[in-house]
Amino acid sequence: MSYGFRPLFQHHRYLRSTGPILLLMLLLLFPITSRAQSNLQLSISATSEPASSDVEDGSAGNARPVLIGEIITFNLSFEISEGTSTNVNLPAAIPDGLQYIAGSQSVSFSNDAGWSDTVGVSGGGSSGADISFDFGSVTNTDSDANLETIQIAFDVLVLNLAGNQSGDQLSTSATLNANGSLAATSEERRLTIVEPDLAMTKSVSLTYENAGLISTGSNDLTDAGDEFTYR
Repeated sequence: MSYGFRPLFQHHRYLRSTGPILLLMLLLLFPITSRAQSNLQLSISATSEPASSDVEDGSAGNARPVLIGEIITFNLSFEISEGTSTNVNLPAAIPDGLQYIAGSQSVSFSNDAGWSDTVGVSGGGSSGADISFDFGSVTNTDSDANLETIQIAFDVLVLNLAGNQSGDQLSTSATLNANGSLAATSEERRLTIVEPDLAMTKSVSLTYENAGLISTGSNDLTDAGDEFTYR
């Protein structure tokens, strides 16, 4: 071996012997903080009135018809990486004409280790008032190949307001923030207001009897619209 290359090979042997120690020191100095994975699903899981259709999923071009006074249950679902994610919160946009029902939220976790977290809710209280689901720091201790998810279900009410007219479309969406930055944005879910189209029909008939002329009549109220049940 040439003497001129000996320092180079000695340096290589030094890195091989000290590399694991240097890596451990870096991990201790700069711990890895996981990020909530960048996917967020918003779906319509239920509606309260059997007379309204539950076929439409609320996606673009496939809005879900809803009635005045109907309760819609939305479901938010997102994956959470192993480790710790900080400042995890999910703001949900509530349009005018809908109102979040306070205390309706429920949280469930899909994981093998049995870990769970609590959520706080802020906002809401009136038509069009946005809400936010706040977890703070979430630590996923389930270290395996499976994906772990958090699901949030919450209810909104279709309000009986002058602004809610038949055919109006209301859209809801949500975002996922973690570790101080935007992690994901959900697809919009669309609702279409359906109201009755009432028509009054009046008929009169004349008959002659011994006592004279007798008139009888009837009033018929019909729904020329979608014939849904309304509150």
